[in-house]
Amino acid sequence: MKKFFTLLALIISVVITSCESNEVPDGKWKPIKVDKQQLNFLSDGGEQTVTMQNYSSWWISGGYVAHDQVKNEYTGYVYPVSTGGEDACTYDLLDGGWYNVSVPCDGRNTAVVKVFGNTAGTARQANIIMTVGDSFVTIKLCQE
Repeated sequence: MKKFFTLLALIISVVITSCESNEVPDGKWKPIKVDKQQLNFLSDGGEQTVTMQNYSSWWISGGYVAHDQVKNEYTGYVYPVSTGGEDACTYDLLDGGWYNVSVPCDGRNTAVVKVFGNTAGTARQANIIMTVGDSFVTIKLCQE
């Protein structure tokens, strides 16, 4: 009977320690989960954050502006940069002209999006691509 309980304890410990992990090696990363897929801004701009829910850190892959929504055409790809220095994070800043995206070093699972005032009078949109390992998510920015 003692062997039975020992074997049962071993099986339970194997099951508990083999629970699913979010960060899987060999390029088998799970999709990124975020609290918001789209950020809407009024014409005067503002600041919002997007929080990633299933990984501890991410980085900005890039961004692009939507020019023709009917034809689904996007142009003006913007590449992220690292701010440099001791506190630098990898690809932590994106300047899209009318918007900026940053990933703070002290909150690596968030992205802070700042949108500046829209004086053109026409709505504008952009897409921000965020990355973890081999997984990507697109965050849509919309401004009146």
